[in-house]
Amino acid sequence: MKMLRWMYGVTRLDKICNVGGSLGVPDIADKMQESRLRWYGHVKKRPPDYVGNFILMLDLPGRKPRGRQHKAERCSAEEEKEMQCC
Repeated sequence: MKMLRWMYGVTRLDKICNVGGSLGVPDIADKMQESRLRWYGHVKKRPPDYVGNFILMLDLPGRKPRGRQHKAERCSAEEEKEMQCC
């Protein structure tokens, strides 16, 4: 952020909140989603006996932890893939 402010020629005293947006810098969440989808695509192209495919379908036996359930990586990647198609 410091480098973006320097490039734009503003200081923190100017109180400009979204310096990255005005310079056309992509959002971090979008870049993370892009890399996750890239990984998911690489794993799905591999043969079915590949370790990565095995781990995607892995279900661990035993008790589940208390509290809210965590979203599995395969679910979030599939949902993001569907959102990109629409």
